[in-house]
Amino acid sequence: MRELLERLNFLPVFDTNRWPARELLSRVCGIAAVSFFLVRKAAQYPRQAKYSTFFHPLVVRLTGGEAEVGEFGLGDLWILVWAVESAIFLGYILSFLTRERSKKPPVGFMEVVFPFIVAGLPVLISMLPYTFTEVFPRTFELLGTRFSRTDLLWAVGGLMAAGGLLNLVGLLALRRAFTIMTDARALITRGPFALVRHPLYAGHFVMFLGVTLLHLSPLTAAMYAAFVAGQYVRAKIEERKLESVFPEYAAYRERTGMFFPRPAFLRGKKRRNEE
Repeated sequence: MRELLERLNFLPVFDTNRWPARELLSRVCGIAAVSFFLVRKAAQYPRQAKYSTFFHPLVVRLTGGEAEVGEFGLGDLWILVWAVESAIFLGYILSFLTRERSKKPPVGFMEVVFPFIVAGLPVLISMLPYTFTEVFPRTFELLGTRFSRTDLLWAVGGLMAAGGLLNLVGLLALRRAFTIMTDARALITRGPFALVRHPLYAGHFVMFLGVTLLHLSPLTAAMYAAFVAGQYVRAKIEERKLESVFPEYAAYRERTGMFFPRPAFLRGKKRRNEE
């Protein structure tokens, strides 16, 4: 496998320095792809909102039909998830439009193709059959407390909303350095990046755990595990690239956590060891 990857890395097609109008091409293709998913998300609004206690009257006015209202509040949680996901797509478009030029473009299979493979796994999970009502019983007991399937659905929706909000905040902070392939555009250390080097990936872990629970099966569980592992590998590759362009990245990495904030006592211990 290692020999195969080394051979792929030397193929000219994976050297983006050779691509004509590289920045324009990646910008146009990125915006086109995100716009496709944004249109799909917009088309889901009537179906999502009709179960919302707050938004369903708007559906009635727009469609002239009757709205169905589910259990109080639960539909509003899912319209929040829908809104956060839609905002993330809009954030991607803004990032593609305003990001800086690459200081060190991606080269090789692992920097050009691998990130798309990893990023595509949650999309594939969401396209597989919805199994939530089949996998989880109507009621179950956990740690001596009885819960309903609706309680679990609240938790799943909360995970998706929280992970999505973390992803959105990180995306807005990253904006001028945003990339899918392994680029080095700018070093961002403000906002959530002051505590965590990869807040977008941390948000993905939480958000797509919720998606996986809705479509849970041995296949989707394996795909989610592969996604987490792939994001870790992707993050390590990005860090090597950023450190090669920004000398201050090494110090930044020492004082921050990779996906989650580093506890203060660990930061203090590391400083004492260095002294």
